[in-house]
Amino acid sequence: MTDKTYNGKTIDPASVAGILLREFDTPEKAIEYAGKTAKLLLAAHNAIGLDYLEAIKQIKDVMKG
Repeated sequence: MTDKTYNGKTIDPASVAGILLREFDTPEKAIEYAGKTAKLLLAAHNAIGLDYLEAIKQIKDVMKG
């Protein structure tokens, strides 16, 4: 696997953000899914939801350049 590069920034393909970007057609769809998933996981007191919140941050960071 190679890192994804967007606007000169890279995302580790093994990270949650990297996986989401591979699974969805657009970064916007990946962010939408991550937001819904984070909300559900955090409501269930599952700390994995924090990983999805971090993925949203990473994807937004690379999108804005």
